Amino acid sequence: MNTTMFNIALPNIITDLNITPIIGSWMVSGYSVAFAIFTLTFSRLSDYISIKKLLLIGLTIFICSSLVGFFAENVIILLFARIFQAVGAGAVPGLSMIIASKFVPISQRAKSIAMIGSGAALGFGLGPVVGGIATQFFGWNYLFLIPLMVLGFLPILMQLSPKNESREGSFDIYGCLLTSCTTIAALLTISQTSFLFCAVFVGLAIITLFYLWKQKQPFIFPQLLLNKDYIRLLIIGLSGFIFHFSNLFMMPLILGDLHHKDPIVMGLLIFPGAIIAMFAGPYIGKLIDLYGSKRFISLGQLTLLLASLLFAFLAAYNPYSIMGAYIFASIGFSMLNSSVANETAYLLSVEMNSAGMGLLQLLQFIGGGIGVTLCGLLMNLQKELPLYIQYERVYFMLASILVLAFSYQMIFRKVVIEK
Repeated sequence: MNTTMFNIALPNIITDLNITPIIGSWMVSGYSVAFAIFTLTFSRLSDYISIKKLLLIGLTIFICSSLVGFFAENVIILLFARIFQAVGAGAVPGLSMIIASKFVPISQRAKSIAMIGSGAALGFGLGPVVGGIATQFFGWNYLFLIPLMVLGFLPILMQLSPKNESREGSFDIYGCLLTSCTTIAALLTISQTSFLFCAVFVGLAIITLFYLWKQKQPFIFPQLLLNKDYIRLLIIGLSGFIFHFSNLFMMPLILGDLHHKDPIVMGLLIFPGAIIAMFAGPYIGKLIDLYGSKRFISLGQLTLLLASLLFAFLAAYNPYSIMGAYIFASIGFSMLNSSVANETAYLLSVEMNSAGMGLLQLLQFIGGGIGVTLCGLLMNLQKELPLYIQYERVYFMLASILVLAFSYQMIFRKVVIEK
């Protein structure tokens, strides 16, 4: 919910602080990158520290940074508050997937993962509505007070969190720092279209890989990158998150700039798709448990592709088409995300589970940040064109990414069958 609340407020923030769309996109992409890095960090720390303690640490950071954001009066403080919100919030997705993959029987694992996804879908759905109301009647600063409701759930969360056994070992802090710097350099390379940042990214990537290969307990196990099935799942999950986060960034801009809708109306138009996905999630999970993940991976990809084309052809002309297209988008994303996570948990050994699930989430959320950055960059490059053409081309770009991922999936499947 904390993600989509601010997407609705983004047009107001851009106007109030007099910033460009590319800087505004960093409110989303910066959050996504920090969220991604600390999702993996908390996942890896769960091998050494109890899940209960990690959740408490993460949510404490989340609450404190929300208070700082409430008093923010310039873009720098606002951006830092959002990033530290992401640092704390990163404890939730990675640890929840580890709980599902380690503590739930395999026969019910997909259902439990889909239920977690349904909770996220509910948040995505409530975010625009709550964010629209708060922005219109109080101002976007008040969005930072809404996360404080987490305080009411902390006692329940502490009571119900599993008591996992910690093991001896040392956390690879240098691997974490190198991975973080490499990730930031990758995003800066795209957002700034700079050869200097590209050179820095390539250099850091080589150093990071060399370092990780030399460690006994690295932050990321390089062996995972030699597993072709796992790489396939990373690419598919990456494409889904690129579309999903980009779409959440674009919808409020289209509704505000082209259709001149108030924040509340924006939220109400986005809300139905997320709510339908929330109710559909458990049923999707049951079907994945019954019939396996592979067919739902392909079905999710095709549903997202259909949604991207609907947005490209219709969103600029009719605001209600956005509501209909987002229903397809949210259901397709629920299918894809649940099936990829379930297949990953099934594929990996117990030793690799925390690192593998964490790396999957890292790249997925990085994909979200990259997608939003690409959208802002493409719009900035097309600023001389009419707005409706800018938005059409952005969705055609997103559709092309989905087509490439689906083609890779089909080629990979054909190679496996031939072998």
